[in-house]
Amino acid sequence: MKINIYVIIVILSLIATLVFDYYSKLKEVRKRDTYVEKLLILLKENNYSEFYAFVDSEELESILPKFNRMYLKLNASIMEHDDQKVDENIKILEKINMRDNQKEEFYLKVFSYYCDKTDKNGALKYKERILNTSKKKETKLFVERLYDIRILKGWKYLEDILKETKTIQQNQRIGNYLLISYMYKNKGIADKAKEYDELVRKYSQI
Repeated sequence: MKINIYVIIVILSLIATLVFDYYSKLKEVRKRDTYVEKLLILLKENNYSEFYAFVDSEELESILPKFNRMYLKLNASIMEHDDQKVDENIKILEKINMRDNQKEEFYLKVFSYYCDKTDKNGALKYKERILNTSKKKETKLFVERLYDIRILKGWKYLEDILKETKTIQQNQRIGNYLLISYMYKNKGIADKAKEYDELVRKYSQI
């Protein structure tokens, strides 16, 4: 089971949020909805070439700042499993001036990507950036957990995440199911890992 199922859920909501945020300031509501729908359809159909072209179009360039457009392209390149494009997009984003909240979003995205690739050096680099800049306890906890689970192949957070999962709504549990599955794999308990893999599949239908 690849973490990309969870990435898809995140990016679909991300696109709607990013584009709606800027278009909500405009009067052309129908055009806004059309653009959002087009982006979603292109991604769902894995039509990345048209997606990139649309993100780079004058239409979106006139309303979305460079960070937002490049961040969309970064997410798409991760979904596309194109490591070269991911690296290129990361390098471009590194040179863009960002607000603090944008830096955190970017660092988290790249950190998660490197964790998924089990790239210890890349994950550690962005883990340290997040821990040194974020003021959010929940963000720091997420980073510590993911690094331990994906890079160190640990399971020390298993009981905590199992208990936590029981207290949150079903639509918020997919990420935890995925982490639980990884931890059972790390422990060598294949049947439990499979059980949580199946829960991820069940609740990740888009």
